[in-house]
Amino acid sequence: MSASAVPRQKGKVNYEARLKKVLKEVKKAQRSNEPDLINLGLCSRDYLPRADELADITAEEKQGHHGRMEEVLYPFPSIIVSNAYSLLNHQEDAGDFETCYPPERVEPDEFEENVPLTLAIVASDPSKGITGADFMAQIHAFEQGALCDLKDPCEGAELTGARRHSCGRYWLEYTDRC
Repeated sequence: MSASAVPRQKGKVNYEARLKKVLKEVKKAQRSNEPDLINLGLCSRDYLPRADELADITAEEKQGHHGRMEEVLYPFPSIIVSNAYSLLNHQEDAGDFETCYPPERVEPDEFEENVPLTLAIVASDPSKGITGADFMAQIHAFEQGALCDLKDPCEGAELTGARRHSCGRYWLEYTDRC
C-alpha cells in the first residue's frame, strides 16, 4: 500500500454523507435526456423461475439475466431514490429527498426512529452510468433492503422500478398486489 493510500473499512457506507454529496450534485446538475421511468425488469412472475425449475434454466437464459444486470439503467453517475410516503401518493414535496421518515403506519419497534428511506445510488463505473447490478446491490444493502420492503400496507408488493420526480431524483414504484 502506498503512503498516500487510505485504508477503508469494507462493507461500511456512510449513507447520510453520500446522500448529501449526491443531493448537492443533482441540485446543480443539468441532466438532459434523463429517463422518466427506470424499469428494473426483475420482478416479472413470468420470468422468475420457481426453485424446482432452476436446474432447467439454460446457459442462454442465465446469460440474459446477467446481461440485464450489466445494462445501464441510468446514464449518469448518481441518482437519489426514495419510497417516501408523500411521493408514493404523488404529493409534490422535494424535501422528501433530503430527509425521509417512515410513514405513520410503520410500527416503532420495526425501525429505529428517524430512519431515512432515501438512498443515493452511485455508479461503480461513473463513465458508464448506473447498471442494474449497481442499483440492486446498493438498494438491498441499505437498511437490509428497507427500501424494498417498506412501501404499502399491501402485502406482496414488489419493487419494479423508479419514476422521475426531478433532476436526479426518483421515487420507487411497486407492483400493486392488493
